[in-house]
Amino acid sequence: MIHDLLGKLANYANVPRVTRIVAYLASTDVTSLQEGDIPIDGEDLYVKVLRYHPEPATANYFETHREYTDVQIMFDGDELMQTAPRGELTDHTSYDAASDYQFFTATDAVSSFIVREGEFVVFFPGEAHKPGCRWRERDRPVLKLVFKIRPRPPARTRPR
Repeated sequence: MIHDLLGKLANYANVPRVTRIVAYLASTDVTSLQEGDIPIDGEDLYVKVLRYHPEPATANYFETHREYTDVQIMFDGDELMQTAPRGELTDHTSYDAASDYQFFTATDAVSSFIVREGEFVVFFPGEAHKPGCRWRERDRPVLKLVFKIRPRPPARTRPR
């Protein structure tokens, strides 16, 4: 997991396709995007445009992905997110391969942090996260972009 300021996103070029995300953001009026999925590089890179009011943490579930890395960028509003180690998770649903997610519950070893406007978080495959949680009594609506990155397979090397 990575949590940092949006202005520092380009510093994480080691995350697959971050350079492409930075270029997309530089050429896009984020506030005019309609909710839903927008393809960038086919199924290897797309963005989910989300507008919502955060819910109480008890209303949400932890989720993991097997195929995709999430780069979640907060453009308006803020929310609480939680993480938990794999060993503390209890299955809530089975894995949905078509949508690449599985939901979990956890009560122990849960860590919480606030993601504010102008910040981003990266969750790699297998990292449990619970986004979209309200942390104050009167949260304002959120505008968040979630870039979904399918990691490239490792390059094959020739045997010596």
